[in-house]
Amino acid sequence: MDLDFTPDQREFREELRSFLMERLPDDWAGIFQEDDEVLDVSFAVTRALSERGWLIQLWPREYGGADAPIWRHLVLQEELWAHFEPRGGQYMGVNWIGPSIMHFGTLRTRSLSREP
Repeated sequence: MDLDFTPDQREFREELRSFLMERLPDDWAGIFQEDDEVLDVSFAVTRALSERGWLIQLWPREYGGADAPIWRHLVLQEELWAHFEPRGGQYMGVNWIGPSIMHFGTLRTRSLSREP
């Protein structure tokens, strides 16, 4: 079994690393810094990720995602963590809150609309 990354996966990782290096300050250490511009950087990176279709690429198309394969999401997560998670608060929205609403909110809405 070959567990190495494919050329496509390696290419995406390199593209993502370049993207982050261009947008993050050299002294970036995450959003928990005593710097007034930290949130501005975080919002700008998040916006740029979204414009490229990378922010919610794993989400289903019906919710604005790209139905991307799980490996793309894993590569994205690894690189964002390696760069001190520049999405800030969007980490929870993209990875936990949105998927929870898609799963449980949809189920709950359907169950509430049924006749007794």
